[in-house]
Amino acid sequence: MSPSTTVRVSGMAMVVGAAVVFVTTLIGALVFVGDNPSAYANGGLYTPVNLIGFFGLALVLVGLPATFAAWDGRLGTLGVVGVSLIFLSGLMFGVFFNLFSALFVPYIVQHAPNLLNGNNAPPALVPFFILGSIAQVVGCVLLAIQILRGLVSQRWVAIALILSAVMQVVSFLTGGSASNVLLGLINSLNVFLILAALGGIGYELWSGSQAAAPQPTVEPTPP
Repeated sequence: MSPSTTVRVSGMAMVVGAAVVFVTTLIGALVFVGDNPSAYANGGLYTPVNLIGFFGLALVLVGLPATFAAWDGRLGTLGVVGVSLIFLSGLMFGVFFNLFSALFVPYIVQHAPNLLNGNNAPPALVPFFILGSIAQVVGCVLLAIQILRGLVSQRWVAIALILSAVMQVVSFLTGGSASNVLLGLINSLNVFLILAALGGIGYELWSGSQAAAPQPTVEPTPP
């Protein structure tokens, strides 16, 4: 498979994966409401939605490294750090929690429901959330800066990344509580925005637009 074909396939994977995770996140915000998962974790939707979300995010993360090839020489240090931090936060918040929710949460709420009720979560989750939030916020801002310098033709992608960073800070400061549907949707805004941005980047790679494609090397004219 040629490098250009690999980039296009990776972009398509990002678009499809972002759309899948957008839908599963929306379902989660509308259906899985409340701080106590015992109320919904054993329902028929919980495990399939989280598994589908896991595979969708895996597609996004598998396609994301294609940006290094597509933006050869133009990603810059800030862009490299930004993409890497977004990848890391995707692993921490998306892959880990979706897989954990699908495989273990239904079992825990059935046999030891108090472990996931209220403030009984493991203390190690606090620094985990802090580090993951910092990675996502900084990664979004750094990549947005590089996109505004011309990496992607659609500037709304950078705006969506910056807004996602802002909403991630808001969600963290409010504790990510989703006691009702409205709060669940508000706390999911950072996810919707970053998925829209990554989907937009994926579309640029998939479509092979000039802004996302590697620039041709100009050979010097012999004297």
